[in-house]
Amino acid sequence: MRVENNFYENLTKEELLILLKEKEDIIYSMQHDNRKCENIFNNSLDGIYKSNPNGKFIVVNTALVEMLGYDSKEELLEINIKTQLYLNLKDREGVIDQFCDKEKEMHRVYKKDGSIIWIEDYGRNIYDDSGNILYYEGIIRNVTDIKRANDIQEVLLNISQYGYEDQDLKNYNEYIINQLGRLIDVSNSYIAFYNNENQTINIPFVSGENGKEDFPVGKSLTGFLIKGKKPLLIKSEEFQNLIKSGEVELMGRMSKVWLGVPLELNNVVIGAIVLQSYDDENAYKESDIDLLKFVSSQICLAIGRKRNLEELAISKEVLRKVLDNIPVKVFWKNKESKFLGCNVSFLEVNSFSNENEVIGKTDFDFNNKEDAKKYRADDVATMLSGKPKLNYHTQLIINGTKRWVTTSKLPFFDENNNVIGIIGTSEDITERKEGEIKLKKAIKEATLAKEILRKVLDNIPIRVFWKDKESRFLGCNKCFYEALSFKSDKEVIGKTDYDLNSKKVADITRNDELEIMNTGIPKLKFRETFIDDGEQLIFSSNKLPFVNQNNEIIGIIGTSNDITERVKSNEKLKNATDEAIAANLSKSTFLSNMSHEIRTPMNAILGYSQLLQEDDNLTKVQQENLKTINKSGEHLLALINDILDMSKIEAGRISLKLSDFNFTEVLKEVEQLFRIKATQNKIDLSFNIEKDVPKVIKADESKIKQVIINLVGNAIKFTKQGFVQVSVSKISNGILQVNVKDSGQGILKEEQETIFKPFEQAQNGDRVIGGTGLGLAISKKFSNLMNGDVVLESELGKGSTFSFNFEYSESLETILKEEMEELQVIGLSENNKNLKIAIVDDRFENRDILFKKLNPLGFDIKMAENGKEAVELYEKWKPDIILMDVVMPIMNGIEATRRIFEISGNHNVKIIVVSASALESEQKEIMDLGATVFIKKPVIFNVLLFELQDKGGVDFIYEKRNRKIVENQESTPLEVPLIMKDKICSAAAEGDFILLQNLLEDLKIETNSSYDFIENCINEMEFEEVINWFKS
Repeated sequence: MRVENNFYENLTKEELLILLKEKEDIIYSMQHDNRKCENIFNNSLDGIYKSNPNGKFIVVNTALVEMLGYDSKEELLEINIKTQLYLNLKDREGVIDQFCDKEKEMHRVYKKDGSIIWIEDYGRNIYDDSGNILYYEGIIRNVTDIKRANDIQEVLLNISQYGYEDQDLKNYNEYIINQLGRLIDVSNSYIAFYNNENQTINIPFVSGENGKEDFPVGKSLTGFLIKGKKPLLIKSEEFQNLIKSGEVELMGRMSKVWLGVPLELNNVVIGAIVLQSYDDENAYKESDIDLLKFVSSQICLAIGRKRNLEELAISKEVLRKVLDNIPVKVFWKNKESKFLGCNVSFLEVNSFSNENEVIGKTDFDFNNKEDAKKYRADDVATMLSGKPKLNYHTQLIINGTKRWVTTSKLPFFDENNNVIGIIGTSEDITERKEGEIKLKKAIKEATLAKEILRKVLDNIPIRVFWKDKESRFLGCNKCFYEALSFKSDKEVIGKTDYDLNSKKVADITRNDELEIMNTGIPKLKFRETFIDDGEQLIFSSNKLPFVNQNNEIIGIIGTSNDITERVKSNEKLKNATDEAIAANLSKSTFLSNMSHEIRTPMNAILGYSQLLQEDDNLTKVQQENLKTINKSGEHLLALINDILDMSKIEAGRISLKLSDFNFTEVLKEVEQLFRIKATQNKIDLSFNIEKDVPKVIKADESKIKQVIINLVGNAIKFTKQGFVQVSVSKISNGILQVNVKDSGQGILKEEQETIFKPFEQAQNGDRVIGGTGLGLAISKKFSNLMNGDVVLESELGKGSTFSFNFEYSESLETILKEEMEELQVIGLSENNKNLKIAIVDDRFENRDILFKKLNPLGFDIKMAENGKEAVELYEKWKPDIILMDVVMPIMNGIEATRRIFEISGNHNVKIIVVSASALESEQKEIMDLGATVFIKKPVIFNVLLFELQDKGGVDFIYEKRNRKIVENQESTPLEVPLIMKDKICSAAAEGDFILLQNLLEDLKIETNSSYDFIENCINEMEFEEVINWFKS
């Protein structure tokens, strides 16, 4: 101080004043700088601080207080920087360590409310003279927004790059959510895809969960977003308002805040990305919408890329398939004309097995040097010009044969439009060239054909014409224009029907043609009527669309033919046909009625005779008389059946009745039937059945038996001496053949077809009396019906062979009928005692016969005379079986059957039809109603018993038949008295059936002998055979 005072003492007053002024200026300057620093300190946007090494702020400015969210500087000065500001001690130490670094790292710090911000700390250490840290001072800058911007930029860049690296959408969606998690809360987030067609949403990825199956979009908030096509940020209050308004429905738990952005691809919403928070309603801000928009665009870009790649792969595959399936060689080369690839046709033509054998090679490797030079020159010229060279033809020698080839080459460009090679095609057009030659020839021939067609058209007696769309004639043939009194078709061309006919006719014609041209449907074989000089003319016309080479209708083509005379002839023919049909119907009706009228009394005759035959007290003569009655009745029945069969055949109403039967037994029956007669005629009758002929077959037994009987009977009838040989063979699977060979007189060749016609017999040789002349005609028709035939081989004087073949099917050996013939029914089984049976018939004798046959067997029987009584009887008595006639007064059997079934309920009644009706329509109608079986009158009792058992379910008790009928020894012609012989021959010559029967009975009584042969001849009405027997 003494030194300083001495300094001032030595100064002058002026010097002191100057010095004082300088100090004042210094003080002022210092005060000004302090105020300036204070202003900067207090008004800085960045936080400024001083802090000690112990973690306490010494000085802070207002900006730092506000940055950290404290209420005052004093409050901030109280916190512990190490524990309350930094997230951990390492972050604090890291900040201090970086004070000397030029580049600062960002650090996280807590605000008062616990939220985190990012800062950069620009601080320095302040040391004392000893080098110890006195305090820290520095500036803290809030870089949260910068950090978020950087993070957003990084996240978006990552999302964008990953979309190109990974094509798996599921992985990409998961990656997006993970990246978004760096920026915002994604703990409850999902990506949804929308199916507009099905109105469903699919969520393949939910944060932390597996995807969800499709579910209806309904009124979900996601659906609301998708349909609105705009981003949506709503909180729970707004959500509830939407629910109340009915615009959306709550699905699951309500979130406090919900953020969604639509996924839009090519201006079509395909889904949405959604974030939601169940805890923090401030979890998302409006600024997050832009973030999600970008993410949405990247997802859509990835989907678009994936679709494009898939489509590109498909296109590539389709292109490859197209290339490999076209019959043209396709190849592509680089600038050096080295092959880069080719299609299958190229490989096949050049005998390569795969594309690798071609790639990298040039034409010099595959062709001779001269051709290869040409190909290379073409390649170079195409690449230099940059223009395609199309469809140029060259002729080559391939395998010694001249072939024409057409080639096209075009330059191959890269993305910068630089030529990098060529694409070429090559096609063998030798066939096309040859086709062109043929086409020229065809055109020449077509021209000739056109001329020929014109000549044909002009020489056919049918009018032909063709018109344009306005129905103007474009042409016609000679017949057409001459019919209109024109001299050439030129007088017709250009005219319409209005120029040639009345307006009424022309209007009809025009409307027809418009319809044909509009629909493209031809109008064929329609009739047109015109009046010419008061005479009605009828034409058969055809009109069809006239089309060009493009199949476009340009008019119509028509024909018209005068059929007036034909129509008149057809009308006459129709009238004649109607008359013939009416006559045939009358014949059929007559035959049917006659059949019924004859069968009805025949039923009584045969029925009573069968009853009488069972009487053991009959004398031998009575037995023989009854036998004659039966055989005569059966013969008459056979004649009726022949006539009726012929009538059915002519009417086309005959049908097969297939059943299982013993074919071998049928042949035995035929042999037994003719054995005596053949022996008496000194004819050697033999039957030979080959081993492979089945014993039991399924076919029409009746018709087969009828044909064989007819053929064998004819053979014996027309053979005076010698043999008749019957042989049966199997000519193939399902076809049997019966050959009947005789040594008779034979048949003239010109008569061999005649004998198969109805009512015709051969005229050569001695005429044979007897028969209707229907046998062979019926036999042939029956064989045709069985898909077979009857064929004749014969030569006059050398005998004949009739071959009968027919179809059959293998059958089980069910021959119950044959067994029944060996057994005799003696009663009902215990289970069927007093079985109720009703007999319904309008004829007393028919009812009486059935009653007398069935009553002894133990049936409980009641009877009715017509259908009305039958219905009443059923209602009261409920019979188990009904034997029903068809043709009856008051109510017929068909109506009765219908009514009985209507009222039967659960009662299982069996209706067995027993009728003489010959009409198949009646048979079919009653069987369709549910009848059990149809039996024709006259009734063969064994057949009735069989059907009662087989179809009616009746159980019988049987015993072996044991009849002892003494057969008289067969007599010879020499044993017949001369007077009786003359009487019988005279009666036979006159064809007197009754007298012959009476004379035969007298002869039997007189000689006490049997004459089976004469009896058979009388019953068969073969009277000439009787005369021949006596002559022998």
